[in-house]
Amino acid sequence: MKKLIIFDVDGTLIETAVSNTIGLKITMNELYNKSYTDEDVRQYMGIPGDEALRNLNVKEEEISRVWSYWEGKVRENSHHNYVFEGICEMLEELNKKFSLAIVTSKTHSQLEEDFIKRGLIKYFDIWICKEDTDKHKPNPDPLIKALEKAKVEPKDAIYLGDAFVDCKAATAINMDFAHCRFMDKYDEVDCEIIFNKPKEIIEYFCR
Repeated sequence: MKKLIIFDVDGTLIETAVSNTIGLKITMNELYNKSYTDEDVRQYMGIPGDEALRNLNVKEEEISRVWSYWEGKVRENSHHNYVFEGICEMLEELNKKFSLAIVTSKTHSQLEEDFIKRGLIKYFDIWICKEDTDKHKPNPDPLIKALEKAKVEPKDAIYLGDAFVDCKAATAINMDFAHCRFMDKYDEVDCEIIFNKPKEIIEYFCR
């Protein structure tokens, strides 16, 4: 029996990939006259925005300005975002038996914009965002921080996410990982525990 269930956010609880990819493509086109496909930028989802921009060769002194511009374009396209069907019911059930936490590469302000305003934060005891650690996924430090706050050992926790970086972070500290495949496109992850719908999570943990 696990004591702590930790969730990623994007692609696991809510769908924000569309607004983020559109926003990033518009940003790079308008500021640098560079064109990217969805597939080109998809690989940069799930990591902090400043790291994504560095991978796109944005100069360090321009990171803050470009990231802010990107966030503005994401907000303009936020109508594409939604909570996956069945997530609220799943969290309601899990919260009766388990302590729940969030580990995300989002900033606290991004989490508030995309998540807290939807009324889901009430189910969680702990949330670890970009500002809370110096290193980020696939480094396990954000998960370690969550474990420390919960006073739980890795063997007593499990991380649910949709991306390869989520799996790598969990396995680095011998924590169980479950792959959430709620979207049509997801990272190929070699994983024993797979959830295709939120209701499967209820069946797995509450049976």
